[in-house]
Amino acid sequence: MLDSLINLAKENLTGVVNSQPELQNRDTQETARVTGQTILEELTHQAQSGETSGIMEMLSGSQTNAGHPAVNSMIPGVVGKLASRLGISEGTARTLAMAAIPMIMNMMNGQVTQAQKGGLDIGSMLGGLMGGGGLAGLGGLMGGNSGSSKDKGNSPDMLGGILGNFMK
Repeated sequence: MLDSLINLAKENLTGVVNSQPELQNRDTQETARVTGQTILEELTHQAQSGETSGIMEMLSGSQTNAGHPAVNSMIPGVVGKLASRLGISEGTARTLAMAAIPMIMNMMNGQVTQAQKGGLDIGSMLGGLMGGGGLAGLGGLMGGNSGSSKDKGNSPDMLGGILGNFMK
């Protein structure tokens, strides 16, 4: 699932990457891959911290605009990671993040909408997975463990596990 989402991100982010002068001499596909992966890592990090608005918005099935609070809450983390991973300025990273975050969230929203049309009730599924523990429990389902340090490198895989096979 995660690989499919990253591949979709690469396809859809190519235009955004190409529009940034600082990124034009870079491998567009790799830049888009890093951007998509970084956004998914930030969503996972937020969920592990108990901040589930990004995940819940991404699973709402509704279009997410660039000004949505869930997008705004992700921008600082994504900008910092993109700037360091890609070796670009924070201004370019911010422009890229502001375009890419809602794009990726809407790709997943599109998959949720298709699943809902097929009869899958995402809200009930998440409620059952959380065991009635409220939204804060979603962080634990995504690999959060407040009592121990875990390998953060596997976080996107945990996100893929919770979201199931939407992208197949």
